[in-house]
Amino acid sequence: MQNTPTRSMSERFETRNQIARTLHSKTEQVLDTRTGQPYVRKTLLQPQDPILRHQFFQEIEILSSMFSSSIPHIIDVEETNRTLSFIEQYIPGIPLDQWLRTKPDKKTRRRIAMQLVDTISALHEKGWLYIDHKNENILIHEDTLYLIDFNACVPSGSHTIYLSSIAVAPKEKYTESDDLQLLLPILRQLVPRLKKKYQCAAELKKDLAKKNGRPYMLLFILSVLLLTGASGLKFEQTSVLERYKSGQETLYSLLEKDEMDDTFWNDDTNTLYFIRETIGLDDPGLSRAVLQTIPGQIRQKYADQTLLLAWSAMEYEELDLKNLDRLIRKGNHPSAARLILDVCMHNEIYLTADQQEQLFEQCQSSQEVVEYAVFLKSRGIEEHADIEKYLSGHEEEEYTKLWRNLNQ
Repeated sequence: MQNTPTRSMSERFETRNQIARTLHSKTEQVLDTRTGQPYVRKTLLQPQDPILRHQFFQEIEILSSMFSSSIPHIIDVEETNRTLSFIEQYIPGIPLDQWLRTKPDKKTRRRIAMQLVDTISALHEKGWLYIDHKNENILIHEDTLYLIDFNACVPSGSHTIYLSSIAVAPKEKYTESDDLQLLLPILRQLVPRLKKKYQCAAELKKDLAKKNGRPYMLLFILSVLLLTGASGLKFEQTSVLERYKSGQETLYSLLEKDEMDDTFWNDDTNTLYFIRETIGLDDPGLSRAVLQTIPGQIRQKYADQTLLLAWSAMEYEELDLKNLDRLIRKGNHPSAARLILDVCMHNEIYLTADQQEQLFEQCQSSQEVVEYAVFLKSRGIEEHADIEKYLSGHEEEEYTKLWRNLNQ
């Protein structure tokens, strides 16, 4: 196989349209001519300005940390004599205010608010404050939240805000609490009843989990149960698992009601089912919340399952090649195979052809297979499995076409 000459960013990525432009920068949607995938290119037009340059490299650092699945991932960086650019993942969503005009229900709005707080909280854990909270920086795609534009971020404890487009009162030191106060006007669009100041994200999430009118509903249910003893007995005999499977409960509602307690996790059926279910939902914030409820002895008993759950929460402290190889060879549910491939891409782990095949055999669609193969190809890794046998039998299937076009 011949080596392909290195191409500059301007040669590889073709401009499709301009998203935004200021005196200092421009943002464009571009197309990767090698893969046909859309991306976003951000360009600093005055790289000699020390403040703008500092903030630009700071945004690159934040995106490179991949602290959440709710942010775009950085793809490439290029510097010339006149400009400084980076390529990031394209998020095909709509701004928050536009999404709100579609009149989503209260449950969906509260879930989006929880996702937003969880993303900001994850940023705080990395030592950064977001500061520039506004509707256009929050995109919603298929009822999932994504946060973009990190060029106004500052380290926690900073005393100067450089690039925020919203008014920020001067302070001796900015903290996480200050950042949450700047976030509140956005959150009140989603959950209007939020009124007070919050010292930490945990306090804010606890308030978000409360439902209006719930005490009255509980009083009504209690009255009914007192009047009908038989009905009360029937309700008590309905397990959490049965209520979840019937659609009466969600993982969020179980967390809000504190039903995932020690008694819940001591049931082996609950443990195996709900860990797998949580992983399959592909929501790091939710995975993190569920993981925190699992007692230590249950984590030890189901070490492999809780390790996968930790990875789905983007907690990689126990990510090493030994653990990875053991879980691959052990074999798992398709959602676990998809998770392991995603973890490897996030952490630049290049699996052997044998490991790839073991995971590909468990995948349910061509997408996971092709995404990892393209990831290896983009890194110049020659060792990859023959993925043709894992592709869809339909020639027109999107990922089958993508792979075959790349290998013509």
